[in-house]
Amino acid sequence: MEVRIKAAGFVNVIVRKEMWPLGPWPKDERMKEIGRLGRSGLRNGFYAFSSALLRRVLGWDEEQVQKLCQEAVQELYHGGGQFYVTAWIPPLPQLLPAFQ
Repeated sequence: MEVRIKAAGFVNVIVRKEMWPLGPWPKDERMKEIGRLGRSGLRNGFYAFSSALLRRVLGWDEEQVQKLCQEAVQELYHGGGQFYVTAWIPPLPQLLPAFQ
């Protein structure tokens, strides 16, 4: 990811890599809140992430896409897995040069 950020023209790149939970299962309160927010964002994005690929590339119909998204949300909320997402966080001032 750091190489891609530099290729986009950013300089003095320092990237912090973090593992964020998807769901409120961690014991640490900060991680629990991050997990709640991440799970909510993923739930709201399942359809947006998958619709074009499944419909245009794989030829699925709307009903099939909706069913898969519902199953994915059910697994996210009621499955037994503890999932993480890797977050790459560039320093804010490099993203917004006007604030330097």
